[in-house]
Amino acid sequence: MVKNIFITFLVCIALADLQAQTYLHPTSGIDGTYVGACMVNTCSGNYYDDGGAASNYSNNISSYYRVFCPNTAGNCITATFTSFDVQNDCTKDYLTIGNGATQNSTTIAIPGVTTVAGGANRICGTPPVPFSATATNASGCLVMRFTSNASSNAAGWAATISCSACAIGPVATDPNDCINAIAICDDLPVTGVESGPGLVSESCSGCTAGGENYSTWYYFCFETSGTFGFTIDPVTNTDDYDFALYGPDVSCGALGTPVRCSYAASTGNTGLKATVSDVSETVTGNGWVDTLHVTAGECYYLMVNHWSPPVTGYTIDWDLTDGATFVDCDLLPVTLTSFYAEAYDNNTVSLTWETETEFNNDYYIIERSTDGQTFEPFMQLDAKGNSSDKTTYFAVDAHPNLGINYYKLSQVDLNGRTTYLKTASVDVQYNNSFGTISIYDLSGRIIHSEVVYRSQIAVMLDAIQLDPGVYVYRYLQENGVSENGKFSVVR
Repeated sequence: MVKNIFITFLVCIALADLQAQTYLHPTSGIDGTYVGACMVNTCSGNYYDDGGAASNYSNNISSYYRVFCPNTAGNCITATFTSFDVQNDCTKDYLTIGNGATQNSTTIAIPGVTTVAGGANRICGTPPVPFSATATNASGCLVMRFTSNASSNAAGWAATISCSACAIGPVATDPNDCINAIAICDDLPVTGVESGPGLVSESCSGCTAGGENYSTWYYFCFETSGTFGFTIDPVTNTDDYDFALYGPDVSCGALGTPVRCSYAASTGNTGLKATVSDVSETVTGNGWVDTLHVTAGECYYLMVNHWSPPVTGYTIDWDLTDGATFVDCDLLPVTLTSFYAEAYDNNTVSLTWETETEFNNDYYIIERSTDGQTFEPFMQLDAKGNSSDKTTYFAVDAHPNLGINYYKLSQVDLNGRTTYLKTASVDVQYNNSFGTISIYDLSGRIIHSEVVYRSQIAVMLDAIQLDPGVYVYRYLQENGVSENGKFSVVR
């Protein structure tokens, strides 16, 4: 019979896919636009022209582009080209690299590579390789845009995508990712200014299949049923804003298709109003889709996206009619003040959250993910129930995955209703130290002692087949650092 061993410092090694993802340049645009693929968040990959590693690029590519953004906070994308061969005429076939998250981002000049012949900072011919470009903007993103004519073509290019630390790069807690959505608690206008598309590529379904550029996410629930609408009013009336509304009762990892969506190319005000009947529109739309009937207890996510820089912001005016009201955040079962994850040298992750108040709060649920999209149940923890005092909760992940781990915190109240609270993330890099582990029973008798790498402790404990019970361990590393603790074995 296999034993399940619970011990605070054991590590569950996850096998990583060591083969980098391949990304090809698009040859057409989505819904009549120039963006050819949804924005990609990554810090590794191979980027080729549409012919891939072995074939030439296509003719008649009409300035279509794709965007690469970092998936790690405080980082910026670098594209390093290891080969480059297009027509030696920058008025015919050429690539530009934009410093930003959308098509009108400022192009990057690379000494000895780019030329102003035919246009600003174009790359053509066979420039010396390798050459590279690194983002220096708050989104951390680069835009790759390519044009080819109807005549001859060539081998194209090969590049690697990577990330490097940058002070100006994206912040993990900004609301341009669904997991950091701003809670809407009352029928008052809100204002927004966006810095980029965030660290997770999310809004890639429905009419916003091209993804985000400069986005902000909002989250709200309804206390009473009725009709929901809103107006997004740009500070600069010539700005083009899009939006996607997801729900009811979806999660950031499984948003599905938006229930209301506008990707219209029109500028000025946009939103939901009762005088129209369509529920989704592409670039040919007028910026308005129908209002939505909402039911008490339903919750939704709204993504508001600005198409291109400069970003001056907007105001959202909510239109709640026929009795609809937002849930007052002060009346929510839990008032959460913080939730964060911290990795420790003993290959564990500590999860800590603090509440200001709790009302009829039954228990907490924590889910875990390695990509910020697909979450699996991780653990459940009893809540305090009712409290008007600050309460701090702790949990430990003794088996985190290598790399970035995402933890989603939700609460369940006494009537069974579940409310999502917040998501935290942490980068785990295993400490594979070498040392001696000694196992004792509660009487102090030594049961086993062995020299072992930390990453092999779980295998060792399974091999020695400890009887069910509680044990004490001491792990003495080769550097003299000692750890002590308890663990239990159950069948």
